[in-house]
Amino acid sequence: MIISDTVIQLLSQSIAEELGSASPGNMVFIRDLPEDLARAMASDRRLFAPSGWQVAWVTDRADEKQRSVTADEAVEWREDKRQAVLLLVDQDTAGAGMDGIYSAGRELKEKGLLDRAIEQARSNLAHGSKGFANQALKLSRRNGGAYRSRWPELFYLCRIKQDQGSALQAIGSALTELNLWPIALSSGVSAELGDLDKAMILSQQLLQNRRKRPDDRVDWLKLPNKESETGQRLQEFLQEHDSLSDGEILQKLREQPQFWLGNIHPEIFQPQLQSISVISWRRKDRQPYAWSGLDLEEDDRLAFKLPRAEAARQKIKLEVRWEVDPQNLPARSVEYRVVVQAGNDILSGRTVSHHATAQQRCMVTVQPDLS
Repeated sequence: MIISDTVIQLLSQSIAEELGSASPGNMVFIRDLPEDLARAMASDRRLFAPSGWQVAWVTDRADEKQRSVTADEAVEWREDKRQAVLLLVDQDTAGAGMDGIYSAGRELKEKGLLDRAIEQARSNLAHGSKGFANQALKLSRRNGGAYRSRWPELFYLCRIKQDQGSALQAIGSALTELNLWPIALSSGVSAELGDLDKAMILSQQLLQNRRKRPDDRVDWLKLPNKESETGQRLQEFLQEHDSLSDGEILQKLREQPQFWLGNIHPEIFQPQLQSISVISWRRKDRQPYAWSGLDLEEDDRLAFKLPRAEAARQKIKLEVRWEVDPQNLPARSVEYRVVVQAGNDILSGRTVSHHATAQQRCMVTVQPDLS
């Protein structure tokens, strides 16, 4: 975990707002911070120095440079009551002796501090970044469930602010803080939630699915032939770093933009036609729709009537409509061939491409030769 200056600044501001003014004998503690974050904040006297407060990280050993103290020293400060004290408590290593401080001091809860810092970080984003960032955060919460920590959300928002380069590049590369595969975004690329879903799937399949070998995981992507060399390098990248944690690999991936979604185009995400459902030519009252080009016979059959000899030049139109599964097929991804056939004779036919609409249609014109 890399703790940026932006994270420390926002949390310092959030803590200062909840601390209020300092008075001798005030004892305030925070015991929910991640260990790396508490250590980084305690050791940063430049960014984390609430006015009038003596700050310390309570752990198993004292270190002046890191502003860390033991539980025994923290208790002595409480008993002295000479100045206001703010303690960042590492509950795993502080050990016994903190009960008196917990009962006598005031606790700043993680949720309040984090909510305030996240909201401030969100408001600091450039206008064009907010929509995509909000979608990324929603996906992260949905994927992690109700008990997922929200600290990655703050790290993500602060990483966007911290990173150099364009805002679009930053919101895509910073996704690694949410355990999502980074996305290469450029001007004119819409922030689609579908892209974020793909980023989540890539992380699951390429990083979390370690039971499969790196070459099998990369093959799963079905990269186009023109990206075969990139696929080979991605396989080598995964092979080299497979012993690291998901988070460590994602941090290294930030420096490898050629592997980001958007620079690679996995064909596994291209939807394939599964089925076609032809829409009935009949209305609920059994009559044919006007668009069908059919007539209703006395025996309740639908008929496609050819013209009489004296009207041989008349063109007769027949329309077919259908729906497909899945409905999100890209435009022109499928071609359909519709023919009008009498026995073994094909009277007319037409080929149409898929339209990105819920309903497909094709009108075939027939002008029979009655000579």
